[in-house]
Order: sequence, then structure tokens, then C-alpha cells
Amino acid sequence: MREFRVEVTLTTRHLAAFTTLMLALIVVLAYYPSVMRALFYKAPVTLRVGKSSYKVGEVLELEVCIIGELDSDMVQILVQDTSGLVVYAAIIRAEEGCTTLQFPLREGLEEGTYRVVAKAGEEVLSTTTFKVSATS
Repeated sequence: MREFRVEVTLTTRHLAAFTTLMLALIVVLAYYPSVMRALFYKAPVTLRVGKSSYKVGEVLELEVCIIGELDSDMVQILVQDTSGLVVYAAIIRAEEGCTTLQFPLREGLEEGTYRVVAKAGEEVLSTTTFKVSATS
């Protein structure tokens, strides 16, 4: 049986390079909140539509779940049409738990992808989308 031996030598250059990389990582995580949010952030609000596609005249069912505490007392729920204009809005208390909202999709709405946005002040907490098509 052969014996293999591997020797590793760490020099001060290796340790200096490793330390520099660790410091760079700490700086990035500390000074760039978007990086921290992408790595560790869990949205405090989840939005779930009842179906991915609705027809004009149906009722949009939207479940809003708040997880934990928010910095705001209220959460705005905005339904935006294909051009970004708000077609429905609701304000709910920022209390932990789930709430179901219903919005009748009135005649005259454009076909396309609609966006639902949950906001506290100007901060966007969560988004989701659904499609609207004409009645058949």
C-alpha cells in the first residue's frame, strides 16, 4: 500500500489575503442593505391570489398574511392595471395573521397582467401578479 502525504504551508501572504477577503465581505454586507436583504430577508407580508387568471366580472380573492411586526400600523394593498394605474386599493391593520380581500373585476378592465403591491409607507413589502381576460 502506498502512502500519500500532502503538506500545506500557509504564509503570512495567504493569511493577509484571506483576512482581506473577509473584511471585504463584511463591508459589502454592512454597507449595501440590498445585498443583505437578498441574502437574509424574509418578506413580512405574503400575497396570494386565489387563481392565476381571472375573467372580467369575476371576484379577485387575495390573501394577505402578515408575519411578525412591521414598522407601520397600516399596510396598503394596491391592485395596479397593465399600465401601473391603481384600480383597487385597501388599507389593513398591520397585525400578525391573514386576511382575505375581495375585489370584483368590473367591466371595462383591460386584459393583461395585473400587479398587486403591499406597501407600508413608501416601502414595498411584497408583490404578486395575476392575469385578467375578457369574458367569453
